[in-house]
Parts: sequence; structure tokens; C-alpha cells
Amino acid sequence: VRTLRTALHFGLNGGADAKTIAVTSPSPGDGKSTVASNLAIAMAQADQRVLLIDADLRKPTQHLIFEIDATRGLGSVLSDRGPVQDAIQPSGVPSLDILPCGPLPSNPVELLNNGFFADLLEELNNRPMRANIAISF
Repeated sequence: VRTLRTALHFGLNGGADAKTIAVTSPSPGDGKSTVASNLAIAMAQADQRVLLIDADLRKPTQHLIFEIDATRGLGSVLSDRGPVQDAIQPSGVPSLDILPCGPLPSNPVELLNNGFFADLLEELNNRPMRANIAISF
């Protein structure tokens, strides 16, 4: 995973412009959540601030991996239009915060495709103390 972190850093022009990394695949069980969580940890251990977003709105697992509360999360932020800061939680790993999925929405595809998710990512990227963002789909 550290080799992947280094390859991303140098492959993306030193990581200066790339602040968001999506981990996805076409099939369930391919290891997306495992890769995303371990990559986020490796980045945080390299003194990078990281926000890991669990955008798997069908079978979320990041809250289980990091043993955090999932009563609020991405789904509730997108559906309620509430402040994202209220749903972000510390992971227990220094410099790594988690935005869990939250309650499973009835319309996961619509929540991710209606433009609010893109607006949320832009808001997170424009924060003064912005972090690298790793997204698990």
C-alpha cells in the first residue's frame, strides 16, 4: 500500500493538484474498501491530512473497519443538505478523518448523481485546512 501511495504521489505530479482519489471497481468483493482504508492510513502516516469518504451507499464498510458511529454520514448529508462537518469523525489514526456512509438511502444512485455530491466534493476541496480525499465506492 505504501508503494501505491508513493506511485500516486509521484505519478500525479507530486500530488500538488490531485486532491481526490476514488477507489472503485465493477464488482462487489474486489477489495475497494480495504484498499481505500489502507491507502488513507498510509497517506495519513506520511503526514498528509486525509478524509476518507464511504460512498458505497449499498454495502458500506468503513464504519466497521474503523469502528465508528454511522448514524450520520454521506447519505444523510446529501439527503438533508446538512453541514458535512457534523458527520465527519476522527478515525483514531492521526491526520485521518472519516465521513461514513450513514443510514442507507432508498435512492443511492440519485443521491450521487444529482449534483449535490459534486458540490460537496468542491466544498471539501475549497476548505482552508483541506485534506486529501479518498473515496470508496
